[in-house]
Amino acid sequence: MGELIYLSNLLSDSEQILFFHRLGSIERLDIYETVSADATVWDILILDCYHPRKSRRAPNGYRLASGKARKYLFPGTNAYVKDFPANLPEAVADCFKRLLGVPMASPDIRFALEQTRFNRPPEHSEIFNGVRARLASS
Repeated sequence: MGELIYLSNLLSDSEQILFFHRLGSIERLDIYETVSADATVWDILILDCYHPRKSRRAPNGYRLASGKARKYLFPGTNAYVKDFPANLPEAVADCFKRLLGVPMASPDIRFALEQTRFNRPPEHSEIFNGVRARLASS
């Protein structure tokens, strides 16, 4: 739950929320793919799932939202989403159900996905494919 809360608080430098899903893990590290709501920033973030406390630091190029700047409880999931981010609303609802017993996802996520064209840039696709291959071999 800590990773979901942390990632839900991240914003891009341009103040965009991040959609995210978990690609997998290697030892103590969880690997997430993220994309900004305007589809301009694609990234791979690696989190220590056993970090002893909530981090107050954001990776370079990001900032942590607080107060009203935080728009969604979970704009992502800790599960892998095939066809990310297209299938994200269903995956978020499943995540809520798994964690809180109620399947729900903000309709704003679906709206954002309908308004923006999401295509992994070639340089990100190369990194994504390398990470997926590494996860498959470990």
